Amino acid sequence: MFLAADAGGGHKASAAALIHQFKTHFPGSHCESFQLEKILDVWPYTKLVNSYGFLTARPEVWRVIYHVTNSRFIEPVMNFHSRITCEEIFVKLIESYNPDVIISVHPNTNIVPCAAARKAGQSLNKYIPFFTVVTDLGSGHCGWFQKDVDRLYVGSEKIFKLAKARGQTPVERITLTGLPIRHDFDIVCRRMNYVNNLTDPD
Repeated sequence: MFLAADAGGGHKASAAALIHQFKTHFPGSHCESFQLEKILDVWPYTKLVNSYGFLTARPEVWRVIYHVTNSRFIEPVMNFHSRITCEEIFVKLIESYNPDVIISVHPNTNIVPCAAARKAGQSLNKYIPFFTVVTDLGSGHCGWFQKDVDRLYVGSEKIFKLAKARGQTPVERITLTGLPIRHDFDIVCRRMNYVNNLTDPD
């Protein structure tokens, strides 16, 4: 079970890359990606897609909203609002899908969905591992860093340091891996390396 949002191509691309790898390494696996804006009928998530288009065209507004929502003072307020309005929705979704594992690739699908996974696991009488794959390389919103996540995968040394400094995830659960890439890119990279090795005079 993948949790993403239709706000930029990176989140969906990472989910697609991971789904491909699951199906490659675990043939017969059933993987499905759930989009945040389609799961929730609660503001502001109902406006997520439209807001993304608006904000990307206005970087100065984007910058203000990003820094305000990423502040230590606003973070608990946002988390409280999300728990009150969204947690039961996620619990019901997880119970109905009954996943073996949940993977989040969006900063808004970590704190509340992880808590919901623990509740749903109790009713389903099983433990549901929850993993977060951070798809940002240079900066990371506080929404990425959940203390109860089973594993937090980051794509750069900068995000690794930020996760340790800002997040509440225990350092032993943070893994530096790089970003997931589409299988087609992997094929091209392997071919380029092969050609380079053939033409390398050393």
